[in-house]
Amino acid sequence: MNRKRSQSFNPSHGIAACAISVTAANEIQLFPAGKFRALDGRPHDVPHWFIDAALAAQIIAEFEARANRTVVDYEHQTLLTAQNGQPAPAAGWFGKLEWRESGLYAIDVEWTERATQMIEGGEYRYISPVFAYDKKTGKVKRLLHAALTNNPVLDGMDAVAASQYQLLNTEKLSMNELLEQLRWLLNMPVTATVDEVVAELQKAIDQLKDSNPAIATKADFNLVALVQSLNSEIASLKAAANHPDPSSYATPGAVAATLTYLDGADGAKTVNVRCKKAIK
Repeated sequence: MNRKRSQSFNPSHGIAACAISVTAANEIQLFPAGKFRALDGRPHDVPHWFIDAALAAQIIAEFEARANRTVVDYEHQTLLTAQNGQPAPAAGWFGKLEWRESGLYAIDVEWTERATQMIEGGEYRYISPVFAYDKKTGKVKRLLHAALTNNPVLDGMDAVAASQYQLLNTEKLSMNELLEQLRWLLNMPVTATVDEVVAELQKAIDQLKDSNPAIATKADFNLVALVQSLNSEIASLKAAANHPDPSSYATPGAVAATLTYLDGADGAKTVNVRCKKAIK
């Protein structure tokens, strides 16, 4: 099945699934260490798949940045639901990975009661991770999710998995764009990390709340509206400074009295004397 791939899909990455024996424990092995292949002869585009400690560290870092736990479904139904319209119930969930000498493990798996019974009853024997890999080197690049299965070889796996990978890449791209905009807004270097951006953003929020507590705590607070209002006030102040109104600094009565005084002989004489002193 051919599918049009969006620009967010990396054409240098392939999608694959393989199988490893599973038990109902809260730890499952997702990949063996080193080179590995599937029993059905895959991969066909590279000599083998490969993962080591360095690759695992990158995978773990990306994995831990995700907000949600990752699903273990039944027979890769998460990939197939858009095609067959069937639900994709979870068999379990996990959120932590760990590299060991024997491979990469999920170490906090929470199985559903139904999945536990099926595994212990021998109805399911394998865990099948779905992952992205470099089509030139076979190096594992990213863990997408996993499935309980007795037959990990699915027709059209690359096509349906690619659609999932597109979605994940689009979400990642959107987050990167948001981070880039926040760096610009906060005048931070492009190398600023997520934690640094969040810390600087919190400083700005705290300063805003301290300087405008009545505004910043309103339920309908709008930062754009506040900036527009402040800009309007600044423009008004600049206009007033460029075209001062004497009446703003003295009452009409005081101005009239001053003019009357200056019209008098004594007043004129006083002014003349002061002017001469100023000239000297």
